[in-house]
Amino acid sequence: AVVSTQSGHYGRDELCYNSACYKLAVGDTDGAEERLHKAKELCKKEFEDDEQEFEYEQAPIQVMLGLCEQQRGNSKEAVTLYNNVIKEKHGDAQTVAVAANNIICINKDQNMFDSKKKLKLCTGEQVTKRLAQYQRHSIDFNSCLLSFYTNQLESFRNKSLELQQSGLDLAPLLLATYYNKEKKMDEAVKVLTDAPVRSLAVQLALAQLQKSKGDFEGCHKSLSGLSEFEGRPGYINILAGLLLHTAGPEKCIGYLEDALTKLRSSGSYSASQLNEWTISLARFVLSQNLPQRSATILEYLLSRDSTNIKALALLIRSVSLFDAPRAKDVAQRLPEIQIPSEINLEELEMGVGVTSGRGLRKVIQPEEEKIKEANRRFETKKKKVPTATLR
Repeated sequence: AVVSTQSGHYGRDELCYNSACYKLAVGDTDGAEERLHKAKELCKKEFEDDEQEFEYEQAPIQVMLGLCEQQRGNSKEAVTLYNNVIKEKHGDAQTVAVAANNIICINKDQNMFDSKKKLKLCTGEQVTKRLAQYQRHSIDFNSCLLSFYTNQLESFRNKSLELQQSGLDLAPLLLATYYNKEKKMDEAVKVLTDAPVRSLAVQLALAQLQKSKGDFEGCHKSLSGLSEFEGRPGYINILAGLLLHTAGPEKCIGYLEDALTKLRSSGSYSASQLNEWTISLARFVLSQNLPQRSATILEYLLSRDSTNIKALALLIRSVSLFDAPRAKDVAQRLPEIQIPSEINLEELEMGVGVTSGRGLRKVIQPEEEKIKEANRRFETKKKKVPTATLR
């Protein structure tokens, strides 16, 4: 989506409009909408004697209100506001181009005919002269995607090359998409690897392609050192998985231990979260047949949280694999089970019974009741009168 830079009349309404643009840029959609409505009121008051001038001045405000709705995910409301500006032709060519481009964004790979019509409103020579560079890049990018969605691959490739030459950061993604569509995975990887500017989107796309090819080492290299994700558990987990594939369990465990130490010192996570991750690490280490190392991790955790039953139970399991007597000693640290006083254990043992192979519960009855039940069934059987059967 593109923000309108049409300024119009420089008065109090314009200051309010500019303030709304800033608020929208920093993600304060509600604050932006409030300022836009205020700007519209001031504009109406200023041009109350000139309806035509008012309609012209409030067109960019309408486009920005549409952008607010678009940012919230209210596509229907946004398209209605944009179409009103386009159909009424109240604003200048720049404002109309912004509204048309934003509708193309909403359409995505749907409603191609409408998107093609809207693209014509954005690409005229007189229009492009008045647009800011980032607005032209956004429109050209959408035009390129439109060629892809309509399966005009050669046009898509040519436009991608033009965008790359113009210095657009995301242009390599378009070229990589073209090569990927043509089943030329190596060329797609090369385009992203040689990208002059490695934006976050390019790095992530490159990593995805490398993973699809089975190049886990290259994928790990592409993802390593992304400051945007530094210290995030999900990011750490992905890198650990790649390390396990490429460098083996030792390197992977070492990386996870270092990462966990950094997470502890960051102060961004609660003690319960850190404890859960420590137990998960110990469980993973144990799965790699390293019980002593797992025990060391758990003992460190228990030195900080001695009441953690999960950690204690896993420690017993780990220690039992290399030192059974010590495991018995550790088991002594398990707390006694507190049985509520209202529960009668004898009745529970008599009534619950055992479970058969099919999972059905059989109620255990006292011996006297069993004898009475057997006698009752025998008497009933005796009283049955045989019936005549016609043959």
